[in-house]
Amino acid sequence: MNIRSNVTTFKARKILITTAVWGDWHLQKFLDTNIPTLLAKNNLPSLAKDFNLTYKIFTRKKDKVKLSKHISISLLKELGIKIQIVLLSDDLLVDPIAAHHGAWQQGVDTAIKSKSLILFMPPDVIWSSNSFLTVSNLLKAGNVTIFMNYLRATSNMFEEAFPSNLNGEPIEISGRELVGICLKSLHPLMAASFRQSQYFPVHPELVIWPIPGEGVTVRNLARELFLYDPSALSTNQAALPEEGFNPSKSTFITDSDDLFAVSLAEIGKDTDWFIDRRPLNIFTLSSWWIRYDSISNDFVSNQKIRWHFNKVSENKWRATETGADLLLYRARVGREMIRFWQYCQIISAKSVGKVAVVLNEVNLLPHLFNFRNQFLIVVPSDASSFPRFISKLTSKALTEKNASRELLQVARKFVYNINEEKFSEKLFTIAHDESFEFENAYSKKQITLTRTKNEETFLDGKRCWGISFYSNYCVIVVDDWSEN
Repeated sequence: MNIRSNVTTFKARKILITTAVWGDWHLQKFLDTNIPTLLAKNNLPSLAKDFNLTYKIFTRKKDKVKLSKHISISLLKELGIKIQIVLLSDDLLVDPIAAHHGAWQQGVDTAIKSKSLILFMPPDVIWSSNSFLTVSNLLKAGNVTIFMNYLRATSNMFEEAFPSNLNGEPIEISGRELVGICLKSLHPLMAASFRQSQYFPVHPELVIWPIPGEGVTVRNLARELFLYDPSALSTNQAALPEEGFNPSKSTFITDSDDLFAVSLAEIGKDTDWFIDRRPLNIFTLSSWWIRYDSISNDFVSNQKIRWHFNKVSENKWRATETGADLLLYRARVGREMIRFWQYCQIISAKSVGKVAVVLNEVNLLPHLFNFRNQFLIVVPSDASSFPRFISKLTSKALTEKNASRELLQVARKFVYNINEEKFSEKLFTIAHDESFEFENAYSKKQITLTRTKNEETFLDGKRCWGISFYSNYCVIVVDDWSEN
């Protein structure tokens, strides 16, 4: 990543940093390791030069005195960072997950009121020494939504090579050195997340591929926000972007030379995620992706993350990344098959939903839908003649290759290219009786979509009663459609 500051388009902003931390283990990591790496010259000192920083730390009453008097906190104050220590109630601390979510929500509410960006800072993370110079430059260039990810290390093994700084003084360490230490002390959850693992996690938020002698390449299926404007972007219950996400103003920091962070955890953390023998399964990835749905997921999963301890050999990385592209595309096809099938159940088009499931099962669905382009799917409802026509062929396609190919050819008659930019917006704003023309993705056949003065929609003169839009495709439901 080539990141340059653009001061001519930059307007100074406030940033609220939030951390929820309590208990001896997390407090020690926060004060003696996390903050010292944040104090490196090109980390918070660099960010504080151009931004007004407030650091809100949520903790329990028992830990407040130790926090407020620690040398690390004093050194943050010397940078001009305003420190706020907020107590979490004992009732809230009974449920640690609820306590964290409560703290994060308080942080979001405060950021909105103060017109600040918000940056979520875990307490048990070690940062490479130029991470926040990168963040500062990205913000100056107009990237107000920033993603990143952490590589988890086993804490006791990592600390043998990276001792804590009890004096709170700044710790300088390059991304490459930090990657090297982390890979030598990799947490079992990360090892289970490798593509060829036989114990792939049930919560598959990332997939890792080794690049021998150089590092690892990583793909995330979904990722929480690291830094963003909460007044312009909202999140869902899984803390993933929901409304207001703009890819053109977003970035995912993918090169460990620009930013790298290690998350420390004890060796037994999350072992229930990978305790059973279970190799990576495409359908499992697709199903998980549906449960953790977000408008940003395709943007996130397309990011080619490179965490490396040596110079990158471009050919080696690209070869592995091409394989990763294929895996993620297959998972995306499966995800949309599930989404499409669910929609077909709702609109009483179960026969069409079954066709999609069968074609996915025989690995032909990628030959029907090209999710790299925009397309339109015409869906005959179960009230049409389609179920009677397709029933026997659908059943035979699971066991007979010729039947599966024939089923694919039939399904292709209902898929059309969308060449109109912002089609979803135009469809509901066009003048009465204005039309759109669509060409079949696999033949030259054309169909015409028309909106009437009564705001009804017709497809080649046949009334459409359901129109739904997804990330790059549109589904139109009709009751009267010929298989020809």
